[in-house]
Amino acid sequence: MKRRILSFVAALFIGLSLALGLALIPDSRARADETVWVTFDPDDPGIVPVSSIDIESEDPIDQLASEVKEHVLKHETEFTIELDSNVDAASLFGTAGAIRDKVVAHTGRPDEGDYLGNNLYSLGSAVYSFGSQKSVTFFASYRMTKDQTNEVSKKEDELLKSLKISGKNDYQKIRAIYDYLTKNIKYDYSKNKDPLVYTPYAALIKKKAVCQGIAVAAYNLMLKAGIDCRVITGSNHAWNIVKLEGKYYYIDATWDLGRSPSKYKYFLKGDPMSKHYPSSDFKSDAFRKLFPISKSDYKGNGKNSGHSPTPAPYVKPTATPTPIPRPSEPPLQEPKTVSYDVYEYESSITVTAGDTIYLFIPEYHNVAYWESSDPEVVYKVPGLEEQCLALKAGRSILKVTYNDLNDYDPDTGYARKTKIVNVTVLYRDVTNDKDFWFKPTNELTAKGIVKGYDKQTLFKPAHNCTRGQMVTFIWRMQGEPEPKASTCKFSDVKKSDYFYKACIWGNENHIVEGYSDGTFGPKIICARKHAVTFLWRLAKQPEPKSDTNKFKDVKKSDYFYKATLWASEKGILAGYSDGTFRPNGECLRRQMVTFLYKFDQNVNKKK
Repeated sequence: MKRRILSFVAALFIGLSLALGLALIPDSRARADETVWVTFDPDDPGIVPVSSIDIESEDPIDQLASEVKEHVLKHETEFTIELDSNVDAASLFGTAGAIRDKVVAHTGRPDEGDYLGNNLYSLGSAVYSFGSQKSVTFFASYRMTKDQTNEVSKKEDELLKSLKISGKNDYQKIRAIYDYLTKNIKYDYSKNKDPLVYTPYAALIKKKAVCQGIAVAAYNLMLKAGIDCRVITGSNHAWNIVKLEGKYYYIDATWDLGRSPSKYKYFLKGDPMSKHYPSSDFKSDAFRKLFPISKSDYKGNGKNSGHSPTPAPYVKPTATPTPIPRPSEPPLQEPKTVSYDVYEYESSITVTAGDTIYLFIPEYHNVAYWESSDPEVVYKVPGLEEQCLALKAGRSILKVTYNDLNDYDPDTGYARKTKIVNVTVLYRDVTNDKDFWFKPTNELTAKGIVKGYDKQTLFKPAHNCTRGQMVTFIWRMQGEPEPKASTCKFSDVKKSDYFYKACIWGNENHIVEGYSDGTFGPKIICARKHAVTFLWRLAKQPEPKSDTNKFKDVKKSDYFYKATLWASEKGILAGYSDGTFRPNGECLRRQMVTFLYKFDQNVNKKK
């Protein structure tokens, strides 16, 4: 996507501590002092209890927040995002808080969520609208520099390695991290505090911080260790909750600093914890549904924590399944110019979104008329006979009609001829035909089953797939059938959601059942076990031919046992080279599209 820096507002940001503010600048001659900013308390921890980005939403706020987050994660201080032409730029004014909240929403991944909200010290923006050109320039500042952030990350990795976290159960991981923090950090009592004291840099590098820096350090260390964690704030204090055996417990390393483990007063405590008063946001029904806090202190001895032979009560996932190393996104194909000579009556070419196409007819002719079956995919430039633009991923048929001046009949005149060019437009990040997701992505995009980002120029194959997206893709693959009911039973699915009909239909056909609290969890990341179970249910839960599962991490007692066995037999599921399925791993978009494609080929087409 094109990035254009608007330097005329940059001077406003120097020396300011700003939150996300949006202002409409009517044209390129607008004065800088017309920009309006919204400020926030510099001591604000930046923690958002409940928020999310719906990455398939057509809401410009969700789309904008998703792109802003990518830049912020790269620690960029100034960047410009162009808006779709159909977005009313003026409507973005006043949405500052909503965008920032979505950017720093808890995802369960290290370096995001509460950690990112703490580090993102300020975020300001200006909306630029002039004619059909619309864009937003953002200006970000951070509590830690990029080098300091990298230093903290390196320190965290070294620390977890020294604590031998990988060989411990969940209780032992929590205890090891907590012990380290309480033994090695001192509280910063200085009156004139450096802004760094609020960060994990102060806690882990300088070994002296305030409660906020200690709590955020605990947050990132716990997530890197595979323990879900949140930062809790209230009454000018910050502490944490951690997940253990299906419930969340309070921990406050700050108030246990310097104490020996036998004298801890604030370790794995139930709700309410003595002398701690969470703000109302952390006591809301929405927060407590996602993070059910135990009503009593932890009673286990920790020996079998995380590996108990007695299953813990099932609790709906809060953000992501067990994380696995995230693959990096592939490099982007830069736009190019493609020239093609149309010899055959019907021919095919493959280009990439953003390319300019010049099509030439070798026969001698005077006028040619080009038509595109889908102008949103391939657009014929008016007045320029041979030029077309590949706008987004998909397929379009170009038809040209012309008079062949080499074929003349005295009675009928010049022969009128037609040629067809089938154009496949690839995503800019799905161009390598050796990638296993190359064909599935392009085939299902052409059928309208899956969609991409950035006006469908990027697919982002290494991004996660949510439950809402998965049921929508299945519904589209089945032809978008109308559900029998007109209302959805899931309390967290609204009529305005793009997945509304898909959820009703999916539930009616017993493909998706939802959770015991009456919710569907559409924004929860779809685990691999969920994806394969949805497809098995779509196929009416057929019995597998074999009763022996090849995946060493799938047991007969698992509810998805038959689903993985059947999917493996049907060639839908291959698993990993080490013989595992990794059922709790995040279902990436490239995996999701491959599962769907193989189902469509091996099940749908063989009915």
